Amino acid sequence: MRLDQVSIGVTLAALIATPLAAQDHRFQVYGHAGAVTPLANLQQTSYPSGGSQVFRHFSGGVQFGAGVFLWLDDNLGLRGEGTYAGAKVSSPESNASWSKIFLGGDIVLRSAAYGLAPFGYFGFGIARLDESGSRTDAIGVIPTATRPAGRFGGGLNFTPEGGVLGFFAEASLLVYDFNQTRFPFYDKVQTDVAWKGGISFRF
Repeated sequence: MRLDQVSIGVTLAALIATPLAAQDHRFQVYGHAGAVTPLANLQQTSYPSGGSQVFRHFSGGVQFGAGVFLWLDDNLGLRGEGTYAGAKVSSPESNASWSKIFLGGDIVLRSAAYGLAPFGYFGFGIARLDESGSRTDAIGVIPTATRPAGRFGGGLNFTPEGGVLGFFAEASLLVYDFNQTRFPFYDKVQTDVAWKGGISFRF
């Protein structure tokens, strides 16, 4: 092999290796679990029950999920996340079980890649709502709805210097409304607070 061919090969290898090295630990996967707390009643107008005014509302429940980050640099990243949350609707008629699936993407800002680092984010996604109680709609189908959702939050992350495992805690707000053709009684924008703790892995 001639010297010029060797030089070309070394140069190409260096050019390929440089962006790969720059992308070291740019991806991060994580899992989380915690609780979800609804902040709003499900209807704006109360109705009489037993001589008092009662609102339908969600009770608190559990939530868990997973996601992936793409860090563009040490302070700015993009992430996609999926979360399942269980809850019940408390009303005079029944306590129906519900499941909520939140899918979304966020823009994330953090103070540092390692050590104890605060972070914040905002984004958008969808909320899929399924009522698993006995109530059905006009054609005998248990109501479901998929609605747009806003996402906002922040927290703290700890990753040891040069480490691949991290630990985090965060609080997030999920804001969405209901499809009034499927859920005519639920006419108020819902806001859920999700309290999360989790573990992440960088690669």
